[in-house]
Amino acid sequence: MRYYLAPISDTATEKERAFALLYIEKFINGTVKRAFLNGTIAVYYNNVLVKYDVKPKKFYKESTID
Repeated sequence: MRYYLAPISDTATEKERAFALLYIEKFINGTVKRAFLNGTIAVYYNNVLVKYDVKPKKFYKESTID
């Protein structure tokens, strides 16, 4: 079953956009796919990342400089 999430706001921060989900797809065998706004599709089993169907192009890194 696939669950679509509400779109994020135009005023979302870079961090919010990096973690924004488009949908979550659940399978009978316990596998879950999560599709992110940046195009990444990650596959989880028992809440553990197993693989990427579509790898992320980059990772979000929070700045430590104030």
